[in-house]
Amino acid sequence: TMTTVRWCKATINSRASIVLLAIAASLLCLYLLADRKAPSAPLDLTYGIHRPVLTYLNRKHSNGKFVDAQQQAAPRIPATVIDLSGGRSGAQQLDVVPAVVTNGGSVEVTWSGISNPRSDDWIGFFCPHDAKDSSYLDHWPVAQCPTHTKGHGAVTFTLYNLRFDCEFRYYTSVGEGKSELHLLARSPRVTFEGGPHAPVHGHLALTGDPSQMRVQWTSGTRHSPTVKYGFAPNALDFTARGFSSRTYNYTDMCGPPANTPRAFVDPGYLHDVLL
Repeated sequence: TMTTVRWCKATINSRASIVLLAIAASLLCLYLLADRKAPSAPLDLTYGIHRPVLTYLNRKHSNGKFVDAQQQAAPRIPATVIDLSGGRSGAQQLDVVPAVVTNGGSVEVTWSGISNPRSDDWIGFFCPHDAKDSSYLDHWPVAQCPTHTKGHGAVTFTLYNLRFDCEFRYYTSVGEGKSELHLLARSPRVTFEGGPHAPVHGHLALTGDPSQMRVQWTSGTRHSPTVKYGFAPNALDFTARGFSSRTYNYTDMCGPPANTPRAFVDPGYLHDVLL
């Protein structure tokens, strides 16, 4: 049985509607462009309220609100950084479990043996694992852990596949004016299931044709994208291929920090296949 949907013409005067919409749009523009102090971070123009840009680790303030990546106080990296991590046999330990995580999975980071913990100690997250000390992807202040004064603690993070092996590091500042930064411990490497080529962030969308469906995802490979599909998971009898895969880099970004090599995170390749 086929159901037919019929569209009916509205009885509203279209010309009058257009005029009213134009007036409303003009008033909205005048309100938004009024002479006000420029905001220090993006505004949601729909509601006129500030919306924070979340950090990679989704850090929160003590009041439970998310930290705004554009307004955070980042750790200062002095010219002198001394590596005292001592490997896995050292007294100061930083561990992560599990060492292999799914995209969007959780890991528990634990530390112990910190002999002289300070309130401004912090843990940095680095992808790739061998990135410079100043190139951390995000950081977390250990003072947020209630046991940090005893030299040990634990915290749980959600991680997403960035197509690199990653690493956590524990830092403390010493010397007059915090002139030195000491790297006390490194975690084992964190790897992601499927590796750098794993397809992630799948998305389905309709087109103007009800017989079509668009499939989009990202991965670390630029090979021609292919989708197998069917009426059951064990009967993928149809195949569709895309024509190309696209990407972008920091030179395509509009402004800092995204248009700097240090802050830019490689998005991988964007794939698009029409079924």
